[in-house]
Amino acid sequence: MKTIRKSLIIFFDKSGKLLIQDRREINKQGKPYGFFGGSIEKSETPEKAIVREVQEELSIDLDYFKLVKELNDKNNELDLKYYIYLAHIPNKDKINVREGKLYFTNINDVLSLDLSDRDKSILKDVLPYIKVF
Repeated sequence: MKTIRKSLIIFFDKSGKLLIQDRREINKQGKPYGFFGGSIEKSETPEKAIVREVQEELSIDLDYFKLVKELNDKNNELDLKYYIYLAHIPNKDKINVREGKLYFTNINDVLSLDLSDRDKSILKDVLPYIKVF
């Protein structure tokens, strides 16, 4: 069974706004919206991976972020491990998006977006942490 590890981050602010990735112009398959982040390389920790991914996708350095959930999803062929982080929305003037576009939404509307079932499940698990972060 092949293991794939991914670090994902959900950006938010105290007003209930979320920042996710609009992938409509870059994603040839899959859903048009999702989280920033990606695969963890063999030599990386999940923390180093999310720092690298955010740097690659948004051209910013993460100051403070917190691991709030580890999820496992196994099927017949794959063992998927997700490390879910939260961070405050960075100053958008400092962001230089390299993959996709920024999409701002709010906690009440995010689940109505065209997200994968897995991403919706992750959000349902993580939303309570946003309220206490």
